[in-house]
Amino acid sequence: PVNAAYEFLNIAQNIIQNKYKSEILWLSWRSRLTDIAEEYTKFEETWRKRAAINQTEEKISCFLNDLDFTLEARVDRIDQLKLCGNAVIDYKSGGQYTKSKIETGALAQLPLEALIQKQNNKNTSYLGYWKITGGKNPIEIIALDDEAKILEAVETASHGLRNLINVFSDT
Repeated sequence: PVNAAYEFLNIAQNIIQNKYKSEILWLSWRSRLTDIAEEYTKFEETWRKRAAINQTEEKISCFLNDLDFTLEARVDRIDQLKLCGNAVIDYKSGGQYTKSKIETGALAQLPLEALIQKQNNKNTSYLGYWKITGGKNPIEIIALDDEAKILEAVETASHGLRNLINVFSDT
């Protein structure tokens, strides 16, 4: 909506006041949530010029025939990119996330979700952790949008998963 930041704040205020029954809690969070609302809605407005929300909070899965194993995940968000492919997005409120950790398999969540997409004949062209903290920089985007690097990350994560399955199936 045109007044998305305002709507965001109204929803946040209602949740805090109704769930926690605390005006003081709302007042202590209002400034930080205002920063988040303003930054996030600006970012989302720009993002939606290149993508449309397709799925949110969805369970996705695939069966890995050679391992007799079903891989399941609950994705925060999958968007359809306007040029081509999907964007797999996970919201975070803290933690250390880097592109190199995604590429090397140290952060395997998004590459494994892309593997599920691939097994279901869906192309993934973007993997992103959207970190929303309310700190000095309320929003930090850590993303891979190079398809070759995404495919490498998927292969690395897939290899690690296969190793884990083999180790645990031998016990």
